[in-house]
Amino acid sequence: MNKIVRSMGEKCKISIRNIRRDVLDSAKSQQKNNEISEDELKSLQDQVQKETDSFIFDLLFSERNPSIKESSVYLTTDE
Repeated sequence: MNKIVRSMGEKCKISIRNIRRDVLDSAKSQQKNNEISEDELKSLQDQVQKETDSFIFDLLFSERNPSIKESSVYLTTDE
């Protein structure tokens, strides 16, 4: 069961990072097209990084806390 949870956790981390990359690429494109300013881009980058860190931290915390792990697995398998 731990192996499954770790694997799911890794997939989640990859997904979170891919979403971050997509959002930042989109923001950089908007800045290139003068739709947002450099300051807005920097602010967005900081905000996205903070959110990413928060999600990854929550994920790591749940991987280390068995009761959270078990409830997460049950939630995803009860569909």
